[in-house]
Amino acid sequence: MSADRAGRLQRLGSETFDLIVVGGGITGAAIAAQAAQSGLATALLEEQDFGSGTSSASSKMLHGGLRYLEHGKIKLVKEALHERGRLVRRLGTARAKTIPFLLPLRGSSSRRLQLRFGTWLYQRLSGSLALGPRSVLSPEQVLQKVPQLRSEGLRGGIEYYEGVVDDTFLVLELVHEAADAGAVVLNHANVTGPLLTGGRIEGVAFRDLLSGTESTVRAKSVVNAAGVWSRSWAGESRSPPMRPSKGVHLVFRKSSFPLSEAVVMEAEDRRWVFALPYGSLVVVGTTDTDYDGDYRRVRPQRADLEYLMSTVEREFPGAKVRPQDIVDAYAGLRPLLAGQGDTTSELSREDLVYVDPSGLVTTVGGKLTTHAAMARRTLDRLGPSSRSRPLVPAGPKEPTYSGRPWPGSDWLLGTFALEPPARQALVRSVVQEAVQYLGPCTLEDIIDRRLHALNRLEESFDGLIEEISRTAAELLEWPEEERLHQCQNYREHLREYEQETLRFRAPKGGSA
Repeated sequence: MSADRAGRLQRLGSETFDLIVVGGGITGAAIAAQAAQSGLATALLEEQDFGSGTSSASSKMLHGGLRYLEHGKIKLVKEALHERGRLVRRLGTARAKTIPFLLPLRGSSSRRLQLRFGTWLYQRLSGSLALGPRSVLSPEQVLQKVPQLRSEGLRGGIEYYEGVVDDTFLVLELVHEAADAGAVVLNHANVTGPLLTGGRIEGVAFRDLLSGTESTVRAKSVVNAAGVWSRSWAGESRSPPMRPSKGVHLVFRKSSFPLSEAVVMEAEDRRWVFALPYGSLVVVGTTDTDYDGDYRRVRPQRADLEYLMSTVEREFPGAKVRPQDIVDAYAGLRPLLAGQGDTTSELSREDLVYVDPSGLVTTVGGKLTTHAAMARRTLDRLGPSSRSRPLVPAGPKEPTYSGRPWPGSDWLLGTFALEPPARQALVRSVVQEAVQYLGPCTLEDIIDRRLHALNRLEESFDGLIEEISRTAAELLEWPEEERLHQCQNYREHLREYEQETLRFRAPKGGSA
C-alpha cells in the first residue's frame, strides 16, 4: 500500500467530514468537486475505480437529447443543451470536440416534417449556447458528405452539431479537482452500510478491498451517488426504485469504417443509433434494453452485437464493415428511475434527488451532460431538518476544471506501428504519468481508465499489456510475482468481458 493511500485511510478513520459522497462516477465526482471547491470537508468513496461503471460506458457525447423531444421533454432538453454549451466552453477545444451530426431524412412526409421541426426546435432551445448551425441538406449533399450511406429512400438530411468528450477522463478530472480542493478520495473502497444514530445517518462503514481492513467514516451529511448500485449498500427502503437499462457500443478503427462526421441511424425498431467519429476510432451505439442480471457483470451479448452490426450494415452498405473489423465492445447500465413505460427507452432521463427520513440524500437518473446541474441540485438539498441552514449557504460553486490535457485512447493506436525502442519509450512516458494520476491500484485501473483503451481486441494489444505492466510494476513497486498476477487477472477479465464479441468477430466456420 502506498504511503499516500495509507494516509487517506487514516484521515477517513479519524476525521469527521461535512460530506461523504458514495460513488465515484460522473455524478459523485461532480458533487465531490463542487462541495470541496465550496469549502466543505469532503470524502469520496468508490467501490472499484473512479469512472469504472456507467460513466465510462457512455456514447462519449455531450448532447441535449434530441429524441427526448418526441416525448415532450422540452424542459429536460433545454437544460441539457445549456449544460452542453457551458461545459464545452469550460473544457476547451483540446478536450471537448464539436462535430457535425447528420440525420438522414427518410420515410413519410409527416415523419420528415416531424424531424425537421424537431431539429429546428432543438436549435432554438440551444439559444446563444448552440455549438454550430443547423442546415437542411439535399440527398446529393448528404451523399457527398457520407458516400457510404444507404441512398435508398433518401429524401435529404439535417446537419447539426453536438459535443464529444472522453467520459472517463472527465470523471477523473472532477475527482482530481475534488482532491486538489482538499477532498479525501479513495477508490477500491466498498461501502457496506450506513452508520445510524437514533435513526439519523452519521456516516458509513466501508472495507478497503486492497488490504481487507474494515473502517468507518463520519460526516454531517451523506450523499448516495452510486447509480444502479445505490440500493446495494443503503438498502431498498432508503433509495428510490430504479429500472436499469443496458447500453452496448461497438468500436471500429476509422481506417476500416471511414467516417468524417457523426450519423444518426434509425434501427429496425425505430430506436436511434449513432455512428460517432472518436479520434482514430468510430463508436457505434447504443442499445437500450432492460437488465436484471448481476450489475457487476454487465457484458456485450450476441443479441446486442447483432442489433448494432445489422444497423451499420444496412445503413452503410458502401462501407463494407464486417464483424471482424470490431476492435472493442463495451456495455454499461443507465440508472433510470422506475416508471410507466413498456420499454426502457420510454423512461424519463430526468434526475431525482431523494431525501430519506434518515437524512441520506440519494441522487439518481440524469446523464453525463447534466452532471454539474445534478450536483448543484444535490448540494442544494443538503442540510437535515435538525440544522437551521444548509451546508453551502451561498450555493455550490461550479467545478473549475484544471485544464489538464487528456491523452485519450489514440496514443495506443500509434504505438503498434513503432519499433520496439520507440514504443517502449512512449509506453513508459504515458504510463508514468498515468500511475501518478489519482492512485490507480491495478493494471485494469491503468489500462482501462488512466489510458482509456478502446481497442483491446487489436492483435498487438496483448504484447502491450506486458510492456505496460513492466513499467507499472517498477513505479508501483510490484514484485515480479505481483506483476504476473496483475497480467493474469487483466487478461482473464478481458477474455471474459469480450467473450461474446470474440465469438461474434470470428469468421463463419472459424474459432475466436
